[in-house]
Amino acid sequence: MTGRLMDRWQLMASYAFMDSALVKSIAYPAAVGAQLANVPRHSFSVWSTYDLPLRFQLGGGGQYVGLRTASTTAPIDPVTGLVKALPGYWVANAMAKRPIGPHVEAQVNVNNLADAYYFDQIHPAHIVPGPGRSALLGLVFKF
Repeated sequence: MTGRLMDRWQLMASYAFMDSALVKSIAYPAAVGAQLANVPRHSFSVWSTYDLPLRFQLGGGGQYVGLRTASTTAPIDPVTGLVKALPGYWVANAMAKRPIGPHVEAQVNVNNLADAYYFDQIHPAHIVPGPGRSALLGLVFKF
């Protein structure tokens, strides 16, 4: 969904519901019906920008990724008997930009504002942590 709430205020949002499941397996028939690895059931994102005076634009938003399992074929840990999964997480981001010439804009983005500790990917034998807070400064050339 995307739209303008006011003349200078834009909002974009998305939601995905993925009811993933293993449908057939010759090697792992007991896993049929299990949720696919690294596929969250729910994910959501929202982004909003607002045009300020002096041609400044501010933006901000967030992303949510729901619970994900580590393995489709062996979702249960044999030692603990628990499902090998990671909880969902939220990450907030922001940006500011301003034209500095007729064909050039300067932009700064700050990702993971709260410096949240989360796991971006999960695998049967290891996990990949998500990136911490970061800032990017760039120039956008239009021609």
